[in-house]
Amino acid sequence: MKNVSLIIFLLCSLCLQARPKGKEFTLRIRYTLKCDSTCNRILFKTVIPQSIPGRQHIKGIIFSVEPDSIYMSGNNKFALFDLERPTPGEQISIQIKGKIYAQDYNTRCKQPPSDQEDVSGWLKAENCIDSDSPEIKAKADSLKGGTQENTIENIFHYTQKNFTYVPNDYDIGALGMLRKKRGDCTEFTDLFVALCRAAGIPARHTYGINVSSDGHGAQHSWAEVYMKDHGWVSFDPTPGNDATFSTLGRPYVLFSLVRNCRELKNRWFFFYYRYWGQHTPQIHADYLILR
Repeated sequence: MKNVSLIIFLLCSLCLQARPKGKEFTLRIRYTLKCDSTCNRILFKTVIPQSIPGRQHIKGIIFSVEPDSIYMSGNNKFALFDLERPTPGEQISIQIKGKIYAQDYNTRCKQPPSDQEDVSGWLKAENCIDSDSPEIKAKADSLKGGTQENTIENIFHYTQKNFTYVPNDYDIGALGMLRKKRGDCTEFTDLFVALCRAAGIPARHTYGINVSSDGHGAQHSWAEVYMKDHGWVSFDPTPGNDATFSTLGRPYVLFSLVRNCRELKNRWFFFYYRYWGQHTPQIHADYLILR
């Protein structure tokens, strides 16, 4: 009986060790709509995070103003607000509770092989991800290694070490980044994804919020690459974010898997609005990490 009990204890211990711990978070997003008395209506939509198996679990979302609809479009989830006669400085608060699980290279290598899926759509060129550019293709060819992992690692180190981080007020895309040698997290991710696609490796531009500590959260872009034996793996090619090839560095709540979102008109990563009035409203977004 003692041996049986010991075996059961060891099996339970292994199960507990294999179970991902995850990071709990509570995030509050506060949108302030700065409009004047001439504004009759604002149609405001924002992307909201969704549960993704193995990546994150959204336990609940509380809205200070009930959305008129919540819907899926493409790979993203949205909340839509139709505000009649909004007051100057009207606010919409969205509180999100959930748990994030690691999906970096170190973690994915220790997990069972992922089920295969159709990822052909993540090989195509698109706006800002210029994987069909001759310059991008030539650079991708020069970075190819003996294995898929070698190629991804070469692209990661090349992107992280040969470009300067400079905030941008507008998108220059992967090709602009390759030529100008500077950009912010958007451009670092665009270039990394474009080089992966040009090398025949499915990749996508993702973005969300850094929830590494209490206080104000920060928007950020990073990448996911589909690896044959591991499925989708997260990489952050932007320097200064504690990331290495093997580890993501910081925990992020994933909001979107789409670089060029039609719902957001490709103008903002998180929200889009239309208005009826004489003067254009200004939208201020604040991200507060409560836990």
